[in-house]
Amino acid sequence: MTPTLASGSIARPRSAFRALVTGYVALLPYQFDTGDRMNFAPADVLLILALVLGVGHLKYRKTAWTVWHFGIALVFITGSLVAALRFGGLERYELLNKAAGLVLPFVSYFVITSAVSEWNDIRRILRVFAVSVVLENILAVSGFLAAYFFGVANPFARYGGLRLSGALLDPNAYGGLLVAALVICEGASWGRVPLLKGPALWICRITLTLGILFTFSRSAWVALGLALLLVCVIRAKTAIPLALTVLIGAPCLLLFMGQRFMPIFEVMASRPQQVQGRFELIRAALEAFTRHPILGGGLGSVILQALGASTGAGGLDIGSIISSVLSGGVGGGILMTVIGLLKGVAKA
Repeated sequence: MTPTLASGSIARPRSAFRALVTGYVALLPYQFDTGDRMNFAPADVLLILALVLGVGHLKYRKTAWTVWHFGIALVFITGSLVAALRFGGLERYELLNKAAGLVLPFVSYFVITSAVSEWNDIRRILRVFAVSVVLENILAVSGFLAAYFFGVANPFARYGGLRLSGALLDPNAYGGLLVAALVICEGASWGRVPLLKGPALWICRITLTLGILFTFSRSAWVALGLALLLVCVIRAKTAIPLALTVLIGAPCLLLFMGQRFMPIFEVMASRPQQVQGRFELIRAALEAFTRHPILGGGLGSVILQALGASTGAGGLDIGSIISSVLSGGVGGGILMTVIGLLKGVAKA
């Protein structure tokens, strides 16, 4: 009797810890605007509870962490230090959304890897994430269609009801979330134990693709295009079904959305004023890069210098890849390359 009770007393806190982690993953698609440019994410509450109440279950799993993780943190720390020295400090956006915001993914990764002990745990967490995103997206797409066809204002459609933002408040962030969920659903459906299959997988494909389209996020479209290209390279036999799906689905979608969809699509996809502002930022960033090629201009220097030179660039950010390279300079790129080489040598 005593060993059974001891085992049960250990299993209950462990189960509670895993339940908090599962709840955290399930609530990732949701954010709420609290004013003053701050958002509230209910998932963060469960993450804090998992850290506090499950402190005894937190584990550093060496196999889950690589030098890449520490290299990313080092690049951000170096960029923050360079920016602080050159500009006397960091902008609030850079400090909260990038510098301090980098802590959140590291903490969540630490908590999630602590709750994972076998492949079934990984599948369970991925399935919870995918299903949660799909269910939220079905509701969000319904809200977008209600705004499009009937003019019903709702929190899922922003920019006059023309861009889908879901419950993340931002169409670009929401598009990235949907691409990640779609890639997980598709990639994890190939093995002997697929994450989703049959009608459930097709529901994920159709609803997530519609959501990505309606965000009008060009970054999400590019990410999806690259992911599909990689899928076709890895599994060449999927190229023909994919092409047939697009050829059949596109005309059906246009027929369903009506004649006014194409003009809206052209305007929202091009957004010439925003494109011009981004090119101004890129031009200013390249000029700054030529002055500080080794360590870059520092975290957020692209925006700081562009705002001082341009009136049309306010509030915009350039692509994350370009921004990272120009802010970190050649030094950051060399650091990440060296880390990759060291990782390969260590495995060899």
